[in-house]
Parts: sequence; C-alpha cells; structure tokens
Amino acid sequence: MKTRAWLACLALGVLCLTGSSPAEAREYPSKPITLVNPFGAGSSADIVVRLVEPFIKKAFGVNVIMSYKEGAGAVVGVNEFVTMRPDGYSILYYNYPHYQLQPRFGKTLFRPGDLEPLMWVNAAPEGLLVRSDSPFKTIQEFLDYARENPGRLTIGNTGTFSSNHVTYALLEKETGLKFTRVPFTNGSKSMTAVLAGEIDAAFISAEMIGFYEGKMRVLAVAGEGRMSILPDVPTFGEVGYPGIVNVLCTNFFTQKGVPPEILEDMRVRFSSIVNDPEFRALMRGKGYSAPMGDWKAQKANEEAIAGRIESVVPLFEAERKNK
Repeated sequence: MKTRAWLACLALGVLCLTGSSPAEAREYPSKPITLVNPFGAGSSADIVVRLVEPFIKKAFGVNVIMSYKEGAGAVVGVNEFVTMRPDGYSILYYNYPHYQLQPRFGKTLFRPGDLEPLMWVNAAPEGLLVRSDSPFKTIQEFLDYARENPGRLTIGNTGTFSSNHVTYALLEKETGLKFTRVPFTNGSKSMTAVLAGEIDAAFISAEMIGFYEGKMRVLAVAGEGRMSILPDVPTFGEVGYPGIVNVLCTNFFTQKGVPPEILEDMRVRFSSIVNDPEFRALMRGKGYSAPMGDWKAQKANEEAIAGRIESVVPLFEAERKNK
C-alpha cells in the first residue's frame, strides 16, 4: 500500500514538473497557443512574427494569441516566458546572438539550455543604413569621415547584446575606428531616429530596407556575399573588411520541461511550416531567405556561429568595464 502511495506521489511530481498530464498530451493542442514577442509591437521582429503567425495557426489548428513583452533588449519578455508553464502552449520568437549573449552579460532568469529549439525562421545579414538624403553616398565616405572625426558618428542598434550590437562591435574592431553607439529597444525605433535625423546611421537586418524604400540607403551589408534584393550594395568584405560578417538568425523556441511527446508534436508541426510551399513563397517574396530549417537545423546553426559570437565577447567585456 505504501509502495502504491509512493508511486502515486512520484507520478504527481512528474506531472507538476512537466506541466502536462497524459490526457493533455493525447488531446494536444486543445486551446490557443501564446506567441511571445519580446521585441515589442511594431518592431522589425513583429513584421516577421506576423508573417509566420497564420501558418502556426494552420499547423496547430488553434488560435494564436500574440503577447508583447518588450524591455531590456528582450530580457523582460524572455524572463517571463521561461516562468510560464511548460505545457506546449507557449512559443517564443527570439534570435541569435541574444540567446547566447544575454544570459552571459544580462540579468536573465534563463540559460541557453533552458530553451528548446522549434524552428529556424530566417537568416539575414546586418546592414548599415542611412537616410536617403545623407551626405554619405558610399560606405567608404562614411568610414573616411569617421577616421577624421573619431566618435562623432552615431550608430543606432536594437539594444545591448543584440545582433546589431555584435555587428557594431565588429565594425569598430575591424576598422579600428571609433563611433558612438545608441541603443534602442527595437529596430523600428532605431529607424525612426535615423529618419528624424537624431542619429547618423543604424544597423538593422538589411532585408528591412524594403519597408523604408525611398527613405533609406544601405551602405554595406555584413554578409558573405551580396543580397539578391540589394545587388548594388557591397559587402564589408568588398571594401577591405572581410571580418565584418554577421547574420541575424531568428528562431522559435519553447521552454525546457515540455513533455517529450508534446515537444515532438510541436516540432513536427513546425517542420510542416518549413516545408509549406506557400510559406516559403511568401517569405521569399518579402525578401527573406526563409525558412531556413527545422529544429535540427536551428541547433546546428547555433553551434556553427558560436565562434563568431565568442570573438566579440572580449569587446563587450571591455565596454562594460569602461562604463
């Protein structure tokens, strides 16, 4: 009798840890999915999320509730996400290198192992953008001015330890020039500041230029090669700085602790999105190199870019000491 009672308690403990009962696993999904965007409404991330959202709804067969938890460069939203019940009904949109750097330097409640990969959405090189009426017509003109005026040029990015913070750090490291970094909570706010003349330039996913056509100019992209949607824009490598390579990788995650059978179900459903011809055509039509792959491809990419991210860690450590 005692053994039965102990086993019952053990089973109850497992259910509490996983957040799901066998019945719930069999019926999954039976209620709306919450999709957390820690970069805020109206952000460049929000544009991607809203493109994917209808396909998540289609794949899961339930409604999707959008949840915006902006603040501290996504830390606020991710911290809240990891405290949510790990039952398969919450999904996080997040990117590399936030995922690797924020736990290392920020006040986070999570570590990289606390998130389970679901889908690698897209990859886009960072671009350095200025207003269309900027006096800088080429990247060389921009760098020449910086060389003569150390620290005078202001460059916006989407927060500390963001992907474009990495690109900014690489720019200073590889060119040996000094700029002034201006952090914003999301890409849209950074772009607004450029358009208003409050800052000189900004790093952002180069694919976003389509949303500012006629208002912005991309001086250079931090990719291995030129982008098909920006065939006339050189890479930093073409102008003598091959070390300035950084590609923003956006992903979907769920929490660690989701029951294995539900996690597998989620991954199968996201794989169906990856392979959906309609979704692939939509994303490519918007200029995105997506979708990149399922959770296995996402995990492999995380490992592949680890070295590049590690190369900027000393720069971030030095920046913190100088504050």
